[in-house]
Amino acid sequence: MAGLRRRSAAPVRLGDGWGSCFDTVSDRFDECFLLPGGSDSRRVLATGVGDEHGEYPVFALDIDDIPCVELMYPGLDVYLADTSGALTVELDGYSRLAEDGVYARRMLTHAHHVFRGEFAEQCLPEF
Repeated sequence: MAGLRRRSAAPVRLGDGWGSCFDTVSDRFDECFLLPGGSDSRRVLATGVGDEHGEYPVFALDIDDIPCVELMYPGLDVYLADTSGALTVELDGYSRLAEDGVYARRMLTHAHHVFRGEFAEQCLPEF
C-alpha cells in the first residue's frame, strides 16, 4: 500500500539503537529473513532481484566496530552448502566468495543491484 513503510527486522534482533542503522538498506528489498549464524553479526536472506539462477543474496549484518551490511553468499543454496559443511572456502572475510572462481559472477551481480558494485556498506545508527 502506498504510504506504508515496512519496518526493518534488524531492531528486533539487534535492538533499536543498532537495528535502526540498517533501515535504509532494508528498504531496498521486498522482504528480509533472519537466518541462523553469527554472534556480533547476523545472516539475512533478502528477496527482491535474484541472480541468473533466481537466487536471492544472503548478507551479514555486523555491529562489531563500525556497523555494516556485507554481501556474504550469492544465494541461499550456497549459504546452506557452507553451513552444512558441503562447501569449503579457504578465503577470509564476509565477501570472500567474490574472489572464488565459481561464485564471483553471482556475487558481482548482487553487488551491482544492491551497493552500486561494492560488496559492503557502512550503516551508522540514528540516535
